[in-house]
Amino acid sequence: MGSSQTAILERIEKQLRNRIPMKYGWKKKVKSVFWKVYTTICYEIYGRPNWNAGTKNQNPDLGVDQFGRDVAEGMLRYIKLLKKRGFQVHTVVVLGSRVKGRWKPESDVDVTVILNTVPKENGLLGLKRWLLLSDRHVCMGIEPSGCYTKREFLHLLENFNLMALDAVYYGRVVYDDGFWVEVKRRFKEMKRKYKLQKIPLKEMLFII
Repeated sequence: MGSSQTAILERIEKQLRNRIPMKYGWKKKVKSVFWKVYTTICYEIYGRPNWNAGTKNQNPDLGVDQFGRDVAEGMLRYIKLLKKRGFQVHTVVVLGSRVKGRWKPESDVDVTVILNTVPKENGLLGLKRWLLLSDRHVCMGIEPSGCYTKREFLHLLENFNLMALDAVYYGRVVYDDGFWVEVKRRFKEMKRKYKLQKIPLKEMLFII
């Protein structure tokens, strides 16, 4: 990989060209419809009891879902679910429209999850992994767009992976056991080494 800022920005632009069709194309629209139907059905089954807007919200700009439920409260419940399923959770970061001010009540909740051990994708098209990482019983469209070990995430960051950069620049940390301090330290070293300027990167990452 080139070591100049220009080479790094070109690398990120290439990732963006691949990512934009995935984010705004027909597949994303189909996926959004699926999540809306899925969330509505699950809300009828699980989501009604004693859960409304107005709970103590540590991140009020994460907004509410289409049923008026507080997304920050939903994230706390989701993290508890992961722990009940046996995961050692290091960090959970909210990404996407929920942290960039573009959310709508029906928006899904993109998250990056960093665990001690990541479930494998093999078998039945990854159904077991999906179920282990799903937000069922919370059911507000919380979708892990990335699930990594600490080592994997740091490797992605050091290789200027689009998702890892987005998490560092825009992500809202809703749970952390101290790992994110190491992430910030590593990225500070990268910025110094490659003389990265903040504004060009932030502008590029805002659209995803």
